[in-house]
Amino acid sequence: MLRKYHVSHLQDARKAVELLKLMGDMEGVHSVSLTEDLAVLDIDAEEELIGPIMERTVNLCRRISQDCELSYMFFQTKPKATL
Repeated sequence: MLRKYHVSHLQDARKAVELLKLMGDMEGVHSVSLTEDLAVLDIDAEEELIGPIMERTVNLCRRISQDCELSYMFFQTKPKATL
């Protein structure tokens, strides 16, 4: 399951690399990445483990950077056209 999260208050690239490494080592995580501006976190993980993975990620984020916050990015999909 691929999800995107908005990241706030994570300006240090070294801290971002540390977060990505710790997340990548979690059970059920297939891939994880951050945009260059450290504003968007993409995570591909097993659907049934996404809750515990993100709980741990929030705790890691706050431990690495005190004010760091994550919020789920909702995307509106266009309805399919009917013929």
